[in-house]
Amino acid sequence: MGIVIVKQPTATVEMDVEVPQAGTLGYDVTWTLLDADELESFSHSKRDVIDIIIENCKGIEGPRGLDDSGAEKKNQRTVAEIDEAGLREILQINYYRRALVQSFFATQQGRAVYAAKN
Repeated sequence: MGIVIVKQPTATVEMDVEVPQAGTLGYDVTWTLLDADELESFSHSKRDVIDIIIENCKGIEGPRGLDDSGAEKKNQRTVAEIDEAGLREILQINYYRRALVQSFFATQQGRAVYAAKN
């Protein structure tokens, strides 16, 4: 008797971003799930982690908590599309970059908090 496996192509997870002097904002991020060999190959490649994030991020929704945060309107801007250019813009902000990198690797290792979808 065999075992049935299910290979999910993506996972949507909750990601928190600690914004200095504004508090925590929550986002739902959808990542491509990689095989163990694909993930291992990143540690041996010379690819920039930013390129890996851009290639495997399939969407970002949010933020949650913006209205309760101390983020001033003058410091807010909207990234219109979560495409390569939009992700590069987001990744220029260090606290977003750190959160996205941590979210990507935690998701790949199965340590993510999956976003509740209604």
